[in-house]
Amino acid sequence: MLRSAHVLPRREPKAPSSPDEDFGPTPVKSSFVYPALGGVADLGYFRIGGAGLANLLLIWARSLVAAERLGVRMLTPAWPALKIGPILRRESDLRIYAGLFAREPNAIGGLAKLLAFACTRRVERFDHPADLAQCRPNTLYVPRPHKIAPIYFDGLFDHQPRIAGRMLRMIRARHLNRVRALPRPRVAVHIRMGDFAPATEGPLRSVNTRLPLAWYGDRMAELRNVLGPDAHFTLFSDGSPDELAELLREDDVELRSGETAIVDLLSMARAQALLASASTYSLWASFLGRMPSLWYPGGMLQGFPAAHSLRLESAIGDRLPATFRDAFAACRDLLGDQPGARA
Repeated sequence: MLRSAHVLPRREPKAPSSPDEDFGPTPVKSSFVYPALGGVADLGYFRIGGAGLANLLLIWARSLVAAERLGVRMLTPAWPALKIGPILRRESDLRIYAGLFAREPNAIGGLAKLLAFACTRRVERFDHPADLAQCRPNTLYVPRPHKIAPIYFDGLFDHQPRIAGRMLRMIRARHLNRVRALPRPRVAVHIRMGDFAPATEGPLRSVNTRLPLAWYGDRMAELRNVLGPDAHFTLFSDGSPDELAELLREDDVELRSGETAIVDLLSMARAQALLASASTYSLWASFLGRMPSLWYPGGMLQGFPAAHSLRLESAIGDRLPATFRDAFAACRDLLGDQPGARA
């Protein structure tokens, strides 16, 4: 019979000094970490229902840090999923997430994954890797489902280089090559529509809500004032050109569409600046890319360390500080680690 283990007081894990340095003690071969991605059913190799890509990546990242903290191997997550909602809404991206990622070299999959499930005697669930102080034998460590809260990335900021590096290595080459082939965005503008509730005026009162297009238009105008000729906007949205027409009428705005979810996420993460939506997808672009970013009042779902990036909640009519342009010019490319250059 499986039982939940006692959750120990949180201790912040020591970050590795480089993306390739391992965490943790000598591996305990009888214990594993499994990134249970959730949904109506997680069958180990595919799922029914479940969260979007950004929230799946959070579970994977927590599992990665936990496995290396404990010195155990991670089981491969069940990325592919069957979802009814995107089909009923006739969305262009059905959010199946099959074929995005290759198995990591040290991860356990296939029949060996079934054997690992069978050999563990207990399940210990955790919220954050820092909850785990010592590895227990014959234990399957499983992160609890994500919560959209100010502690979304809690315990992961110190490991950002490691997480980004491992993520880039597990993305299949055809998707990574596609990202490299696309021009690096100057300003990525993320406009979430689709399954989000209609926009309302005033400060954001709940997550999963669209932001007013008037806010995007006003903030784009202010960015033109601050960035001058360097201002160019690439829209990433599940909205149609007709829905986004009031933004697309400007010559320095383009809509990028038809790409996979992982290609769009990495493209946004490469941008020199981000005009964000109130979504965890924007949070992940900001976490990976560390670019300066603007957020709707009340829409910054997670506080970031000051050393990580310049992130501002910015209302219609607000003036941007001069430091925003400096951060824009200094922002490095996630894929090439090179400062942004003018076209």
